[in-house]
Amino acid sequence: MSAARKDRRHAFRWVAAVVLVSVLSCAGIAQGQQATEEQVNDFELDPIAFRGPDPKDRFKEIKIQQNLGVQIPMDLVFRNERDEEVRLGDLITDKPVVLSMVYYECPMLCTLVLNGQVAGFDGQPEDFRLGDAFTAISVSINPKERGALAQEKKDNYLADLHIENAADNWHFLTGDEEAIETLAATIGFRYYYDEPTGQYAHDSGIMIVTPKGKVSAYYLGIDYLPGNLRKALKIAGAGTIGKFLRQPSLLCYAYDPTSGTYGFVIMSALRLAGIGTVSLVVGFWVLSYAKNRRRPGSGTQTQTSS
Repeated sequence: MSAARKDRRHAFRWVAAVVLVSVLSCAGIAQGQQATEEQVNDFELDPIAFRGPDPKDRFKEIKIQQNLGVQIPMDLVFRNERDEEVRLGDLITDKPVVLSMVYYECPMLCTLVLNGQVAGFDGQPEDFRLGDAFTAISVSINPKERGALAQEKKDNYLADLHIENAADNWHFLTGDEEAIETLAATIGFRYYYDEPTGQYAHDSGIMIVTPKGKVSAYYLGIDYLPGNLRKALKIAGAGTIGKFLRQPSLLCYAYDPTSGTYGFVIMSALRLAGIGTVSLVVGFWVLSYAKNRRRPGSGTQTQTSS
């Protein structure tokens, strides 16, 4: 057998081994999640640690239901960053709106949603900027949050934006439970509050609203590409209702009976993505190493010719 074929077989074995390890690691993560669910279902196993509902049942309810064309109640009253009452309809005027429902003390997913908005806003061309072509409204789903926290959150995100007058065109609102639930139910934003942990289980995404206050489109997930966002905003600006979006989203919800708290489903996705990345990098390195060994002047060629 030639040295080149030996190198290729050797490289193939390395890549296969890396892929096998990755698959086993992924299986280990999935197995760990399954064990968690079994513990949750078996109340007698650990009655003290069981402090919440079965995540499997809640997953069916916690999602963004795409109510395209629904009219947002314009008379709903919220509070701005100065704790002043504002009518929602007064913030939705002659431009399309990017609407997001988050909560400002969210430990992870809401931050990613807001970060995605910053990237989507900052990536727009000069003739399609926040304030000139569209506005944005973020509403907290936690009725206990107030203006000081909203202002702090707003300042953090405005610092990352390179847009003049952004402060006047991206509103961070808080509100009473009734107003929050009415808005959430109208636009199909389903969430659940876990009292023991003080956290909200929720989906990820933003809504694109027409100047008349109708939901034109949903953009699910946490990454809002500037071009796609601009297209959706232009469609909404014309008063047109978009199409149903078939796109996976991310849930911020996973019960851990060993600690009595909810973790993050998104973390499992990030782990799997990391494992896949490592596999690709190692596989590329192995193939490159084998290719270099076949080049003239390499150790393999010298040893073969001696």
